[in-house]
Amino acid sequence: MKIETIAENIQKGDHQAFMEVYDLYFYQLHVFINRYVHADSIAQDLTQDVFVKLWEKREYLDKVGNFNAYIYRIAKNHTLDYLKRVSRLELMPNEILKEFNFSANEVELFVTEQEYFRFLEAYMKTLPEKSQEIFTMCREHEMSYEEVAKQLNVSKSTVKHHMITTMKRLKDEILVKFRIDKMHIFYFFLFFKILLP
Repeated sequence: MKIETIAENIQKGDHQAFMEVYDLYFYQLHVFINRYVHADSIAQDLTQDVFVKLWEKREYLDKVGNFNAYIYRIAKNHTLDYLKRVSRLELMPNEILKEFNFSANEVELFVTEQEYFRFLEAYMKTLPEKSQEIFTMCREHEMSYEEVAKQLNVSKSTVKHHMITTMKRLKDEILVKFRIDKMHIFYFFLFFKILLP
């Protein structure tokens, strides 16, 4: 049975169709999520959450053009939301905290805090003025995209676009400047208390 047909059945409340999708996607979503959290038990819980969200939003499945992309988008968004919530170290689960402590020590070998903030100051000067302003408001003043959009009288999507572009370039330059392994970039951002959008 095609995945589109299965999705149609899920929308109608068919539990059997839902279990087919569960069996088909659980393992690959678990692996996908674990690349972000590096903790198997947490990845397991987050994967379960993805299917809960899928079932809760089943009434909208008729609007989904690509089911595979849709379920992976749910998984990615949910995982990133989770990581943002636990990014303050005191709230971080033991599994991630152990991994963070190990990786943070390695990050310190690459770059000191002083070196990083010198680099960030120079990097900020290369940004367009509007991107600088948005980055400062979001990261230094910890304002939400909605708050920034309202204050600057722009759309939320404009704020998000500036932040995604700024952070993608920042990540690329950090990888080159400090020669940090891609495996450690997440811990680098946590170490300096930076959240990806």
